[in-house]
Amino acid sequence: MFKKDLMLMMGINRRVFIKFLASSSIFYSQIALGEAKHSPIFFSAFNNERGESFISSFNQNGKILFTTPLNYRGHSVLYNKQNNTIAVFSRRPGNKISILDYSSGVIINEFKSHLGYHFYGHGCFSNNGKILFTSENNYEKQRCVISIRDVSNNYKLIGEYGSAGIGPHEILLYEKNILCVANGGILTHPKTGRKKLNINSMDSNLAYIDLNNGQLIDKYYLSDSQLSIRHITKCKKNQIAIAMQYQGNKNKLISLVGNHNKGEITLFKTSDNILKDMKQYCGSIISDNDKIIVSNPRGNIATVWDNLNKSFIKKISMVDVCGIANAKNNIFMTNGYGAINTISMEENSTKINKINKFRNVKWDNHLTVI
Repeated sequence: MFKKDLMLMMGINRRVFIKFLASSSIFYSQIALGEAKHSPIFFSAFNNERGESFISSFNQNGKILFTTPLNYRGHSVLYNKQNNTIAVFSRRPGNKISILDYSSGVIINEFKSHLGYHFYGHGCFSNNGKILFTSENNYEKQRCVISIRDVSNNYKLIGEYGSAGIGPHEILLYEKNILCVANGGILTHPKTGRKKLNINSMDSNLAYIDLNNGQLIDKYYLSDSQLSIRHITKCKKNQIAIAMQYQGNKNKLISLVGNHNKGEITLFKTSDNILKDMKQYCGSIISDNDKIIVSNPRGNIATVWDNLNKSFIKKISMVDVCGIANAKNNIFMTNGYGAINTISMEENSTKINKINKFRNVKWDNHLTVI
């Protein structure tokens, strides 16, 4: 039934579908709540072949739980366990965030960045879920910031801190009152869309900011200024693993994965062949015990790394793979062709299990699990 609902949705207009969603929200809510008690629930944005945008939820068997239309292209999704909502971020340089009930997919709030600002597609909640932090660009003043919003007061903007760099992309809570920021180093402006305006002068860094006062605790640079730190994840022993994109010479072979825990950023070494396969581009990153998994959609692979030994383990082939999430000892992956797969990594083998595949669905960059 859910697959039929999804295919039906692709052929009807937004107004009709919104009425359909509202009339069936209680039914979907009961199912999703039941799923949440026993199995993980996944969230991802997607586009169809007509360029229409949606946010969808599915379970570990690839069964669609809800699908909600968006009037912008979504990027990352955050879950707030304190009020059982999800926040859907528009893709850079978008200016919208939608707040949805996590079980029914009904939009309960939607807001824009302030005039003269745009989002970078990522954010994080405080430990108590009362504050939403978002990475933003004040493009009028060419100043990049972390904006602070009050969840209980309709997500009202209550302050901002400097991001300590240009182009803050993914951000996360490193500790209760410390924010880790991946400053990608790339300047953008809504008038020029996704065009990168400062490639020759870009300068990426990893910054740690005190959330009590907005003061910079420390920041760390890379030896090559055209390496852009885009995505980060927290690992064991307070390490931050990083995934990068290279903006320099297209023929240069350069490491794109590394970690940081006091001192300098360490880049992981691997063979030239693997670096060629990665195509100078990482799409997302997650941790799994002592392993790091990175998607490389331009190379049609995901790469697995040993976080302790800072070395390459293996690659996994999947066309246009980008979204990755870890749930119940399985790695879930989505791609731009509607596929949902799981990857089980044994010591000497990798098993790929095809869960589902939807026609006319192009899953976006990130996959969130709760």
